[in-house]
Amino acid sequence: MFGDFEAQRHWMEITLHLPIKDWYFTTPQNDLQYWGLDYPPLTAYVSYICGFVYFSNILFIIYLFIYLFIYLFDNTCQKIK
Repeated sequence: MFGDFEAQRHWMEITLHLPIKDWYFTTPQNDLQYWGLDYPPLTAYVSYICGFVYFSNILFIIYLFIYLFIYLFDNTCQKIK
């Protein structure tokens, strides 16, 4: 019914919001019949990292620092000339 993108998003939600011990077991918060985590633990950790990066806006902060560094560096180079 839904695509792989929806499954990946759901796995990010599972790995971010549930304790590690509940990732592969049916609990009230984790219905394995819906879209349980069915990949090995290494893939689950990758989903966790992707979810952490997405939800914490780390990429935005990194982009902002790079932009500010380039802006400040470019302005100081222009002042020297």
